Amino acid sequence: MVNHKKFTDRWRVALRAHRAERAENIVRARIAAQSRPPKCLYFLGELPDELSSQYMDSRLQHIRTLVRDGYLVTCLVTGDAGRAYAGGSFPIEVEIRALDSMGIEEVSQYCESSDLIVVATSHETNLRIGRTLDEYSAKVTRVHGAQ
Repeated sequence: MVNHKKFTDRWRVALRAHRAERAENIVRARIAAQSRPPKCLYFLGELPDELSSQYMDSRLQHIRTLVRDGYLVTCLVTGDAGRAYAGGSFPIEVEIRALDSMGIEEVSQYCESSDLIVVATSHETNLRIGRTLDEYSAKVTRVHGAQ
């Protein structure tokens, strides 16, 4: 209780700015907690068959470059997002999410909060998120020949 009082006294102003604990605010809270702009949303699509530190396709090399250049990168992948971490190819700072498990509203929130949106996915994925990407076209860069 003593530490709780100290915490609330110290962070009173910041705590007032927090949104209510509701499902629709989870993404906003995660994004707000990140203090390091710029932010990049990377539609990676399917992962390469082999993920290891020795093998990286051009998309993974591009992601590493963005991280090195100071971007906070979130990758949206089709399939199993957990597999992306298995080979150690992704920098630890990269957040990886399974696009298939996200609703279009959540994808839109990520797009809205990003400074750069990179699309390196299949035509099928582009059709699914196309309307959302159209809304943020000024931020979108398409990477061709990555798959």
